[in-house]
Amino acid sequence: MEKGAGSSARDAFAALEASAEYPADVIQLRIRTAESHRRDGNYDEAARILDALIRPRGNDDVELEAKLIYLRARVDLDWGKVARGEKRLEQLMQRFASTTYGLRAFQILRTRYRKRDKENFAVWCSQQFKQLKSSPLADNFLYEAGRVFFERKTVVGDRKAAHLFHRIRTQWKFETSPLWDDATWDLSLVRHRQGQYVDEIALLHDLLSTREPTWLLGSYDIKNYKHAAFRIGMVYYEDLKQYVEAAKQFNAFPKLFKHSTYRDDAMWWEGNAWLRAEQPHKAQRAFQRLLKEYPNSQLAKQIQEQKQAP
Repeated sequence: MEKGAGSSARDAFAALEASAEYPADVIQLRIRTAESHRRDGNYDEAARILDALIRPRGNDDVELEAKLIYLRARVDLDWGKVARGEKRLEQLMQRFASTTYGLRAFQILRTRYRKRDKENFAVWCSQQFKQLKSSPLADNFLYEAGRVFFERKTVVGDRKAAHLFHRIRTQWKFETSPLWDDATWDLSLVRHRQGQYVDEIALLHDLLSTREPTWLLGSYDIKNYKHAAFRIGMVYYEDLKQYVEAAKQFNAFPKLFKHSTYRDDAMWWEGNAWLRAEQPHKAQRAFQRLLKEYPNSQLAKQIQEQKQAP
């Protein structure tokens, strides 16, 4: 066995193990020893230690058993035994879907299988959903398959993607699936490509209804909801040509998203929407707000130069 960078750490783990009072402490020290061997490339020794800890009938601690299988699969992958490592991860995912390591196994497999062949990955997701439809991973399989179809950008692909995203929305709620909002957003994009703009706006409003205001910069609220609110205004303006509705949406935006960098954009589009609605006095008020609050904005310069949006 080679002496690697973790050799001194392993000596320390061995000393601690010799004086450990509880069996659980011994197991954790052996896990750390195995991980040290894996990082040093001593895969056979890491595998030997983990195999000894994985009991034929399983450990009483489900999370521990899942962790051991996960670490053993990582050894195989690093060792170059790809098929064996991926098989272990699949078995882990199927047996321990409710554990942290079941989710981690899925995440690794998703990355590897999707990169290898997206179409086969979609088929795999469908197969896994049938086996694990009652597990906490079920929505993941539907969503990932939906994304593959969505990325095709074809009529048939959009139809299949919409079916899967809609299924997530109806089978789960925002509170019960971390993918509900992603499915809602993606479904709204599908509806846009299909020219179903009213449905698109309804979906975006549905997404916004789950918003809970937050003051933390860089938060989920900042990253996602603002895009939905702004897009509603753009759909009214560009696609439905309903300029009064667009203006109202843009007018509300700065109040709803006080920290958004899109505030001056909203004022700009509000002004242009009022111009298209042939209400120049309201357009002037929107433009004046922009000039007052964002005098250095590029859009302020366009107002001063009397440029309008297309």
